Amino acid sequence: MDQTEITSPEIIQHEFTAEENAVFSKVYNSMILLSGIFTIFSLIVFYSALVKSDLLVFTRGLTFILFALVLFFPTDNFKKIIETEGNDIAELMRGVKELGNGFFLMNIVLAFNRILIVLSIFLSL
Repeated sequence: MDQTEITSPEIIQHEFTAEENAVFSKVYNSMILLSGIFTIFSLIVFYSALVKSDLLVFTRGLTFILFALVLFFPTDNFKKIIETEGNDIAELMRGVKELGNGFFLMNIVLAFNRILIVLSIFLSL
C-alpha cells in the first residue's frame, strides 16, 4: 500500500473508542517490552559469541537484535493511535506496513542463518 492510499481522506477520519485504544495500548506495551527483552538477549548472545569466537552464535545475536528493531520501529504509530485523534486508521496502516517490512527482512535474515548452519555442518564433516 503506498502513501497516497494511507493518507486518503476516507481512511484518516476515524477515531477508535476508548475500549479499542486499550487494546492498542496493550499491543504497544507488549511490543516495547518484547523489543527490550530481545535486545538484552541479543547482548548476552553477542557476549557468548565473542567469548567463543563463534560466527554462528554471532549471527543469532544479529537475528535477535533485528527482531527487537522490527518490534520497536512501529511502536510510534501504535502510540499515536492511542494519543491522537482523527487519523487512527492511517497510523494503524503505517504501523502494520512497518511490521510487514520488518517481517520480510526477518525472513531473509533467517534464510541466511539457515544457509550458514548448513554450511557449517558440511564444513565440519
